[in-house]
Amino acid sequence: MPSVRRLNLDAQENFEEAPQRLRQAWGWGGDDADGDMRVFADWFEEIVDDLIELYNDGDAWDETCEYALEGCSEMLELTHVNHGRHIGQIVRLRRVLAPGITFYDWPCDVSRYYNDNEEDFEGVFHMDL
Repeated sequence: MPSVRRLNLDAQENFEEAPQRLRQAWGWGGDDADGDMRVFADWFEEIVDDLIELYNDGDAWDETCEYALEGCSEMLELTHVNHGRHIGQIVRLRRVLAPGITFYDWPCDVSRYYNDNEEDFEGVFHMDL
């Protein structure tokens, strides 16, 4: 098992790379991007899961959380990209790392991802394309 230090540094690197990886996956968009966007969405879900687990264990550094939140904001600045496959993960991560903070950079209405019933929280992150 990697050390807490290694897990935090890996998470920082992943979230720092996320906007560029998203940009590369989207490419010129359209049908050509579909496969690459699926790969990106799977990778992004994995790094979000890993960070949330680290956070829930009390091992995520503040700096790591800042990297993640900044990476999400930079991803959403890519207004030409279809965020449908990963926006639910951004909502999820922000709800965990920054509860109570209102974000105004959403490219679409994400209210359907918010559920007052926390027991249902994990299951609301599927967005139709």
